[in-house]
Amino acid sequence: MAAIPGALMPDRVRLRVGDNRTLLVRSYRLTLPPTGTTPPTGTTPPTGATPPAIAFRPKPVVALIEAVSTGAEALAALITDTVGAAGHTYAAVSLDRDNRLGARLGCVAPSPNWCWKQADDELFICKSAGLVIPAPASEDELATADVAAAMEKAIAAADALVVDLGCRWTPRLFRPVLARATHIWLIVRAGQWSAVEMRLEQADFSGWTAMDRLRLVVVGEGIPVPAGLAEITAAVLPDFSGAAAREFVWRELGGART
Repeated sequence: MAAIPGALMPDRVRLRVGDNRTLLVRSYRLTLPPTGTTPPTGTTPPTGATPPAIAFRPKPVVALIEAVSTGAEALAALITDTVGAAGHTYAAVSLDRDNRLGARLGCVAPSPNWCWKQADDELFICKSAGLVIPAPASEDELATADVAAAMEKAIAAADALVVDLGCRWTPRLFRPVLARATHIWLIVRAGQWSAVEMRLEQADFSGWTAMDRLRLVVVGEGIPVPAGLAEITAAVLPDFSGAAAREFVWRELGGART
């Protein structure tokens, strides 16, 4: 098939994930129009000073859970951008039903279920500094073991991993993610404290992760966090895209700036 000017063409990229292992992933190469004009990439180069490098200790695996719908995929995308800007590779897993994170990172179509069930190389789509795993076409067909296998492969292939679990509590899918997570962030808008309490009750009832591993990330300022929730609050951010959010990510990923 001839290349279409300005179109994304499928390709394959082989990535090394260990001394004797490689991962063959989907990628896309951009064919430019004859004029040579470069089309917009969808990302804006950072202004000002170059972000400092980050030395991760240990490898971050961040799980995002929304108490209510808050657009947490924006925070997940910021994590991938921060990791990439620091010279590291990332893997981004979209496990929310609507594939919001996948779509935000340029992978609009959900993944075929057979890719998830086999943790096939086709599940991993190469994008600039990292890998994107779009949400499954039908998550109801996935078993815990399917998610666990995909997680292991993603962790091995990247320097940092972020998983958007969406706005619900589905232990069958959450369990393999939370078991491997170094950070579990419960995302909420300021003032929606009853939703946080409900999600904490669900987490406690499931018994699938220690409650002291959960941290609250509040978006929106001006409404004080109740005393009972302040103890588990990691940050109160004005938004998910500004300097405060990026500084929070740098700090929480355990990065030593170099």
